[in-house]
Amino acid sequence: MTAKDAFVVDEVVQARVEHYAMFSALLAEPPSPELMEAAKRLAAHYGGSGDETTRLVTAWRQFAQALETQPPAVWAEEYERLFYGVSRPEVIPYGSFYLTGFMMEEPLAELRSWWAEKGLRRRAEISEPEDHIAAVLEVMTHLIAQRDETAQRDFFVRFVWPWAGRFATALAEAPNAGGYRALAELLDAFLTLEAFYWELDV
Repeated sequence: MTAKDAFVVDEVVQARVEHYAMFSALLAEPPSPELMEAAKRLAAHYGGSGDETTRLVTAWRQFAQALETQPPAVWAEEYERLFYGVSRPEVIPYGSFYLTGFMMEEPLAELRSWWAEKGLRRRAEISEPEDHIAAVLEVMTHLIAQRDETAQRDFFVRFVWPWAGRFATALAEAPNAGGYRALAELLDAFLTLEAFYWELDV
């Protein structure tokens, strides 16, 4: 591998880590002003100012517009409405729900077994099940940073691709989705690109 090739590989790794990490952080809890500022910096970088009109770039620009027009406090309120709600959440963020129609089902057990095989464990301060969308995307961030492509592909094919796109659709279609609709469309565009990366049928 030449130095130029290595630089390109490093750029791809960094881009994938930044995408997964941002999605995970924004979907884990009501976002802080500091997180929103970090998202704005990423949007400025990946949305660009050129003429590129790929689906991902277009989604980044729409997300950037949402970041500019919706204050951080509104994002946090929207998160509460979408994922907690008064009686029940508008959007369910758990993989088992999209795969079986119920929570805490066999897909979660399979995911926990995979975690155990890899020596991963849930942080003590986290109460959500391991198939929460934020946790699943955080694992991908970790695997990419570790440069373990075999584990990345296995995890994406088994635990991300089968349902995360359906979650993104549900989030985009939620009645109270505003800025998070733009985030959902960006997530869906990114996951589709990831599927192409792993040469999956889309």
